[in-house]
Amino acid sequence: MDMQSRIQSINDLHDRCKERVARDNEESVYLPNPVFTDKPKYCLVAMEPSIRGQTPKEFQNQVDLGFKNFLCYPADFILHYCAKKFLCHEYYITDISKGAMKASKAEIDKQKRYENWRSILQQELDFFGNPKLIAIGEAVEKFLKKEGFPVEFSVWHFSQMVSPKYKRYYAEHPEKHHFLENHTHLKKFATEILETQKYPPDMQDKILKRLFNSELKEWHRGMFLYYRDKFSVIGDR
Repeated sequence: MDMQSRIQSINDLHDRCKERVARDNEESVYLPNPVFTDKPKYCLVAMEPSIRGQTPKEFQNQVDLGFKNFLCYPADFILHYCAKKFLCHEYYITDISKGAMKASKAEIDKQKRYENWRSILQQELDFFGNPKLIAIGEAVEKFLKKEGFPVEFSVWHFSQMVSPKYKRYYAEHPEKHHFLENHTHLKKFATEILETQKYPPDMQDKILKRLFNSELKEWHRGMFLYYRDKFSVIGDR
């Protein structure tokens, strides 16, 4: 890779991603990822963000106000909490394809779109010092390995579609009756992480009002225990 193709800054990364998203299709919106460190030890890789019922214009307005990827739903914060506490503080999280779109649109030519993003993903990882890769979900693991990325580990996705697996994990877990972490810990954590990512107060309030106001659902408990267990093993390496 010559120096001209290297990403030199976060703004450079954003510019390249915006250009690629615009070439994907007219209904996609580039969604930036949160950055906690410029030298992560691990990078978690997922598929692509979702607009989740909004129009591209509505979604773009939220992004312009400071909305970021992986910082909205309970499962997002459970993943972050477990990564920070049981994996390491120095991690990064990204998607292969970084244009948010409707789920139905995302299925169209998905593999071709992923291939179009391969070069930017490699440049992104180079920029962050080539951290060890953790694939989130089988589809991501399959793509990364096919494209020659060295996957260190893989974990289940944090989508509600995987909730039956998390429910089973919780039901069969030997510590399910001694669950130590509760919603108040996660609420405090979510508040802190949104503040560090400089979410506007109104956006923070909107998200926090629907997060962790009662004890975790069974599948969220299973998710917490699963990520805790998996990340503890990886973090010990």
